[in-house]
Amino acid sequence: MVAEGQTRRRISGGAEGLTETTITLPNPQRWDIDHPALYTVHSELRIGGKVMDTYDTPSGVRTIRLDLQKLLEA
Repeated sequence: MVAEGQTRRRISGGAEGLTETTITLPNPQRWDIDHPALYTVHSELRIGGKVMDTYDTPSGVRTIRLDLQKLLEA
């Protein structure tokens, strides 16, 4: 599974910034109580290409859905 996108967002202080998202998850395994497949979401804050901060978030996949309409609108 691969997804990419860009969105303009308001950030602290009322400024506006561009967020870029890339998700790569080959052969995702769904999380359930008997088989808790966990992944790590790695987030980076970059300013001018320089990494200013990072954060890792443990996550699981419960539903996998592809919305073709949203994909075509992007």
